[in-house]
Amino acid sequence: VPCDADKRALVCAAQRHDEFCSSTRSRGPPPCGPYVISDDGDLDIPLVLFRSGSPFGTEVFQYVLPKSVPKLCEKVLKDAHLRSEHLTVRPTLSLVVDYHLPGATRQCRDLLSKCITCKTLRAQRSWSSLPSVRSEAAALAHLPPYWHVSVDFLAVGNHVKLFSAVCMFTRHITLFRAKSETSAEALRLLKLLKAKTGA
Repeated sequence: VPCDADKRALVCAAQRHDEFCSSTRSRGPPPCGPYVISDDGDLDIPLVLFRSGSPFGTEVFQYVLPKSVPKLCEKVLKDAHLRSEHLTVRPTLSLVVDYHLPGATRQCRDLLSKCITCKTLRAQRSWSSLPSVRSEAAALAHLPPYWHVSVDFLAVGNHVKLFSAVCMFTRHITLFRAKSETSAEALRLLKLLKAKTGA
């Protein structure tokens, strides 16, 4: 965890060549505005701070990280996002307590849109129906299993033939050993399937 002196040195380097911070230091901040100049004497340039209030009525000062250092702003937001355990924009921004980032909401949204973990957590998972079912999936939910069945013959090795029946809604598979690949054998096995499943 960086100490306060390290944070001040980092912000000093970030603000040194920024146009907004340089103009704020040269002409001075507006008297009632949110930006103030720090009076720390240990750095070679004074820092621009953002002044806000706390719910308890005290002033809170945050180091301004200018837009001219996007990688540093991204690093601060990434650290906050990891500490928030991949929550949304507001919880992530609430954990950025030492720094003020102009345009932080937009930057945070951009960061979250690239976060692979967030994409995985918030992915829309939908039930993909088989091609022959399509929009009938909702209607099949009210019918008994094996109401709509897909059948096929399968060959296992040279001499073993199987008859497969797949329920198109539940995707349950029933296999029967077939004597031959004829329609008469298929009808016999479908009758056996009906007796077994009650469909």
